[in-house]
Amino acid sequence: MHAEILHSLLENAANLLAMAFVLDIATKRYQFEGRRVGQVLLGIMLGGFGIGVILASFRFESGIVFDPSSVLLAISGLFLGPIPTGIAMGITAAYRLFESGIAASTGVAVILASGGIGIAWRQCRREPLADISGYELYGFGLSVHVVMLALMLTLPWQTARQALIEISLPVLLVYPLATVAIGLLLAGRMRRERATGALAESEERYRSLFANNHAAMLITDPGTGAIVDANPAACRFYGYTHAQIVQLNLSQINTLPPEELAAEMARAHATTRYHFLLAHRQASGTVRDVEICSGPVTVDGRTLLHSIIHDITERRQAEMASRESAALVRMAGRMGRLGGWRVKLAEGRVLGSDEVASIHEKPPGYSPSLEEAIAFFAPEGREKIQALFDACVREGRPYDVEREIVTAPGRRVAVHTVASAVRDAG
Repeated sequence: MHAEILHSLLENAANLLAMAFVLDIATKRYQFEGRRVGQVLLGIMLGGFGIGVILASFRFESGIVFDPSSVLLAISGLFLGPIPTGIAMGITAAYRLFESGIAASTGVAVILASGGIGIAWRQCRREPLADISGYELYGFGLSVHVVMLALMLTLPWQTARQALIEISLPVLLVYPLATVAIGLLLAGRMRRERATGALAESEERYRSLFANNHAAMLITDPGTGAIVDANPAACRFYGYTHAQIVQLNLSQINTLPPEELAAEMARAHATTRYHFLLAHRQASGTVRDVEICSGPVTVDGRTLLHSIIHDITERRQAEMASRESAALVRMAGRMGRLGGWRVKLAEGRVLGSDEVASIHEKPPGYSPSLEEAIAFFAPEGREKIQALFDACVREGRPYDVEREIVTAPGRRVAVHTVASAVRDAG
């Protein structure tokens, strides 16, 4: 008898699994979970499934049936919530009463208990249902069906005793495992939807950053140099419409020879280089110095280059003017034998220009300690210059004196030395 019952329950479970696949496809396609009307429709669909599993159920004896509607309603309560489950419970319970029989009220009690346990379990869980484990699902299914078997005691004692002897082991073998199988199917779908939603959110965030960023950005194909996409800031910088710029190749805006440009893109594609200083040509023909930060990005399965372009023309011009000015100062210093120096008190070291090193007949870049610098002064004036320097450091008192120094080879040279204190931000 046990083998026959077990075979029948396995058939019922298989039918329920087939219905679960249909349910999974339906809920995925029509997204019933998030809308009240959709939840009502889902509840009606579940109620229809419940009637279907009752019709295909194992008949223990006249009026007593064992069907997997307990699995269906428990899973519904756990994964789909109270609205669709409540509707499904009402439809299934009404049909069970319509069938009547000695176990009609017991069947209704099982229906209400199964859905109620599912809803209660859902409310008590703190972790996302997508992360539910097979072990928890098995424990959940076991709990539901232990309660179902306990409700058999509402039948007349002899009937209940016989039913429990015959049905308990097959039910506890099959239905909790069916609960695990259906639960893992729905949890897997929820994980896939979560991953898809996270990916869509990430892509939307990237698209928003790309479109709304004030920095010019280009997406290019490293193999061909084609401009795949450009944000509005890039269109404004280069002077093209979006439709125009995506028809261009990098070789049309970059002033490098084609072979050098290909080599630079290959290095960026290989992630060995992210930073470039180049010159780009705008639609007007104006050439601007640009600083580019590039790196690979995957778009629709293609590995492309995402580049951020900064216009550094004014900065480069300022740097060039500064270098020219410094060169003029150095030239004037050499012609007038005029050098500049400063002291880093924290390190006790003197930093001077190349002309100061030349006056002391030392190589360019010579950086003596403070004691060595004082020691260059002739012995008769060394104490005086030390006192002037100390007063300048302590009190901020400047000095302007003429003294003799003794150069590295030992020559005496008259120098005019001027100092003033400058307090830093600290």
